Amino acid sequence: MVDVDYNLHYEALKKISAMRFVQDAVAVTGPNDMLIKAIVNDAEELGDFVLKKLKSIPGVRKTETLLVLETAKWFIALHNRKLYKQLLQIKCW
Repeated sequence: MVDVDYNLHYEALKKISAMRFVQDAVAVTGPNDMLIKAIVNDAEELGDFVLKKLKSIPGVRKTETLLVLETAKWFIALHNRKLYKQLLQIKCW
């Protein structure tokens, strides 16, 4: 979860969505401005991502980190045909 300055919302979302570990970056309603899903290998990468990269983006005011303990359903929105073809080739599901 990320809170950003209103005037820098679009720029922050664009920068966050381009970051290496980010799988999803969406604007949301409610108490937070954005929901970011990042996949990292360990606690060190998570700390580096949140403390050094995410919080260095202009406009980011506050972050809240939640860890996934269990996944009951995992869905990939495949809008990118090239990515879809690559996933089919490696049979990742």
